[in-house]
Amino acid sequence: DNWSIEDLLVLSNLQGRLIRTREVEGNSVQICVVYRREMTSEIFCGIEGGASASKLVFVNTSGETLAEASTSGTNYNLDGIERTASFIATWVRETAAKNHIALPLKGLGLGLSGAEGARDNALFIEYLKVHHGDLADHLYLASDAVATVAAAFEQGGVILIAGTGSSCRVLLNNGRVFGVGGWGHQIGDGGSGFWIAIRAIRIIFDEDDGMEIPHESTALIRELLLKHFKIEDKVDILEYLYNKFRKSHIASFTGELAKRMLFSIAMNLFFKI
Repeated sequence: DNWSIEDLLVLSNLQGRLIRTREVEGNSVQICVVYRREMTSEIFCGIEGGASASKLVFVNTSGETLAEASTSGTNYNLDGIERTASFIATWVRETAAKNHIALPLKGLGLGLSGAEGARDNALFIEYLKVHHGDLADHLYLASDAVATVAAAFEQGGVILIAGTGSSCRVLLNNGRVFGVGGWGHQIGDGGSGFWIAIRAIRIIFDEDDGMEIPHESTALIRELLLKHFKIEDKVDILEYLYNKFRKSHIASFTGELAKRMLFSIAMNLFFKI
């Protein structure tokens, strides 16, 4: 029997926002949030999601900031579409509730690192609509680079990002996007925090294997490596590179190296191609 509350919603001047659909004993049960539209103001949420850290902001139609929050990385290539989407949905709900902001929002815009492919971006948005339909009326997803350049320049512009990963994007005033890099650590990410950290680690292994003889002592890098990752031997870093791999954790080593920029061995990691 196809029973629905649609007519009751119309009669009561209410609207429903689908959260998810469950199959129960052969029947489809739709779970939704019911609300009175005039009780919700037009509020927007924007998310800048990096591989290591992410920021969220709620604004109204006047551009006034209503709330802000920060969390860990939100790159769906690292954690998967479903896990990342659900993590973001929970983050938005909790921040909204904490600041007495009613859902659904008028719009939710996401600029996430690694969100480069049209197919996967569409799957991400579809997952949010089907499983977290209470968040916003309108959803938009682009890469963090494209979102940033669009926010910074009204007539298009260019941006170079060198964080955990790296990318360069040009946004023309006709909406076309061109770029270099941004394909992740397996292919490139040249000049990024991860790239520099791996470069430092590789120097130590190559020296010990007799593959390359550094022009300067690597003692400083060895000392920093053991201290930063709290390991006793260089080989112990393999656990963090494979079994317990977190891109942001490896990239964080670059911060320690940057503090020693006066030492030429560290400086070469940043400037020598």
